[in-house]
Amino acid sequence: MLQSPTKGTGDYTITLYKDDIAWDTCIVTVPGKGKVTISMDKTIEETGHYILRVNDGSPVTIRVHEPPLNITGYSIEPQSGVAPLAIKALLNVTNPYDKIRSYNARLYIDGLLIQERSKNINPRETWELKMEAMLTAGSHNVKINDLHIVAVDVRKPAEFTLSDLTVTPKNGSAPLNITVKAKVINTDDIAGNYTATVYINGVSVSNETINVAAGSAKTVIFNHTIEEPGDYLVGISYLEPVNVKVLKSPVFIN
Repeated sequence: MLQSPTKGTGDYTITLYKDDIAWDTCIVTVPGKGKVTISMDKTIEETGHYILRVNDGSPVTIRVHEPPLNITGYSIEPQSGVAPLAIKALLNVTNPYDKIRSYNARLYIDGLLIQERSKNINPRETWELKMEAMLTAGSHNVKINDLHIVAVDVRKPAEFTLSDLTVTPKNGSAPLNITVKAKVINTDDIAGNYTATVYINGVSVSNETINVAAGSAKTVIFNHTIEEPGDYLVGISYLEPVNVKVLKSPVFIN
């Protein structure tokens, strides 16, 4: 706003400076003791910091940002599950402009920067971004850059105990077909998966994953053939193994 200091009408030259270089000038007529609001419309094409002032007035610093890229398809998946939970952060970034633009993606979990990726995106190209992370049990807040926060609920895995290991038969001639059983008990208040593994002399020979309801029990059953004679320790997971004796096949002479 420009105010005349005198009683008479006067003309005043107004110059707009950008970085101390005259950018635009206009002449304004102000009535005596009157006030006039001055408007100068200008366009800054390039990004950066600029210092503007009018005549000898106080300078004002402005910052011109690049126009935003188009952001679509933002999601955090899954939003619930059992620990450890693998999540994916997905985002489509499209450059609708006629020059190459860069985009920097930062993945935050509970306010901490976990992962960062950057890409120069060609004109009218879309970057299909995927960032992955592993979450422990608990409630977590996940986001990319300043996009909205997605809450992810990660439940602790169910706890199991094993009992009642049986191996039948415990002796016989090679090749010996044995059946190995054990009871898997879910001691927690949520259903869960347990992978039972059969070991023979400390070496894993078979495994099976079963789902056990909360507070329930299931029996896992394995069938295995021991081909060679000898003494073997057969067990499931951490249970105390059972000794199995395999004899040489009898030789019949006519």
